[in-house]
Amino acid sequence: MKNFIVKPSGVQGKGVFAVRNFRQGEKILEIDDSHIVYDEATLTDDDWKYNADVVDGKIVIMQEPERCINHSCAPNSYTKTTQQIRTLFAMRDIAAGEEITYDYAINGDNDGAFPCQCGTTRCRKTYLGNYFKLPFDFQREYLPYLEDWFVQAHKDEIEALKNTISRQTIPPFTIFPAIDLRNGKIVRLAQGDPTRQTTYGDDPRAQAEQFKAEGADWIHVINLSGAFGEDAQANLKALEAILSVGLKVEFGGGIRDEETIRIPLEMGAERVFLGTAAIQNPALVDWAIARYGPSRIAADIGVRDGQVMVKGWQESTPLTMLEAGNRFRAQGLEWCVLTDVRRDGVGTGVSVDSAVELQTATSLKVVASGGVSSLEDVIRVKKAGLAGVIIGRALYEGKLSLEKALLESV
Repeated sequence: MKNFIVKPSGVQGKGVFAVRNFRQGEKILEIDDSHIVYDEATLTDDDWKYNADVVDGKIVIMQEPERCINHSCAPNSYTKTTQQIRTLFAMRDIAAGEEITYDYAINGDNDGAFPCQCGTTRCRKTYLGNYFKLPFDFQREYLPYLEDWFVQAHKDEIEALKNTISRQTIPPFTIFPAIDLRNGKIVRLAQGDPTRQTTYGDDPRAQAEQFKAEGADWIHVINLSGAFGEDAQANLKALEAILSVGLKVEFGGGIRDEETIRIPLEMGAERVFLGTAAIQNPALVDWAIARYGPSRIAADIGVRDGQVMVKGWQESTPLTMLEAGNRFRAQGLEWCVLTDVRRDGVGTGVSVDSAVELQTATSLKVVASGGVSSLEDVIRVKKAGLAGVIIGRALYEGKLSLEKALLESV
């Protein structure tokens, strides 16, 4: 089955349209940059307008359909180049019948300018061929989609941009002691493995009271039974007991539909975080934000070896951390928990660099999770400018004092 067709576009001339649905990150087509023209005089005006591109200082006659991909200030695709082959990927989910577009300013460093006719709500009215002349919000959004060759050619400008983004997105810092629940008991899993469980108690309310006495304002509660498709009633009773202590609670695990979002929020949770559902059901995220607002809905990204994990971190997806994060931010989410699954519950140190990368690229308020084992880990997370850190096993095994960690976070 053909992936796309070329037909008249409402934007300009011809356009490329999807024949089938494309998922975010999926390959759409390949653009062959090997058709080199050495004599510029042989090119007609139409060649320049529709067919020609300049790649590495060489004039390339672009073939159909790639020469028909129109510019948009709200693009749905981006390119990555390997050995003169530029591959076009879906920046977000693309529906059959939708025109495939990209923003010509991504990876652009020329001073060309002409009226923009994309007609989107984000239309900048004037197309600028230089990425660094884009409005700041566009530069920040497109940063993860820049090609390696462009980043290398503009190292100083890119570094300055990242520093500016980091300064503008430093949120207040919050420590979230964790209570992981399975069958109503307090447990911790090693690397998310349900067979590697350690039980730390059977009184979640008493544990919440202890965290409150040590100075906590928030508790991060995970419904592991729900995440694994098990009966979660005992965990909901435990949540009710935890809420009675009076701390702010964020709750997640097994949040897969409108009902499982509604129940903890109506019980009194301040915020729920969606993992599998946020990845597999974007419409649910849209509904939740519209119903409860972005401050009460968060994403939970679990990553193993660079790939986003779902179903209690038991199944991998094709999505990368940045692809998921950019999609969540585009949907209007503000908060995101990032867990390095290989570090979770084993005390090998938190993955600060990945969390900073996600926060810088997306402007999400990122809470680091997984592997915290010492006060030094907490200090590193705070100094990196992240929104917060989740601490679990280190508290239960006495390796870290919550009271001292909270003092360091002020």
